[in-house]
Amino acid sequence: MESNMLNRDLVQTENNKNGPFLNVGFGFIVNMNRVTSILPYADKSVQRLYSSKLNSGELFDATRGRKKRSIIVFDTGVIMSSAFSPETIVNRQL
Repeated sequence: MESNMLNRDLVQTENNKNGPFLNVGFGFIVNMNRVTSILPYADKSVQRLYSSKLNSGELFDATRGRKKRSIIVFDTGVIMSSAFSPETIVNRQL
């Protein structure tokens, strides 16, 4: 059996049933297998996506009141806003 790999930023489950998890900041952890993209919040098209998901109730805010720097898009269509840049989130998993 594979030993558990426990790190501050990347957590691998023992049986790999759910896949690896990624810490996106402030204690929020997401399944990396469900993430389709991580987009910078600076683009107008991303801001429109954020507004449409906010109005439809398909948004999870993980900024804890801080400035939005990225949007994480999941395969279910739900999005999550994060206070960290896409580069920071990606570098946390390496």
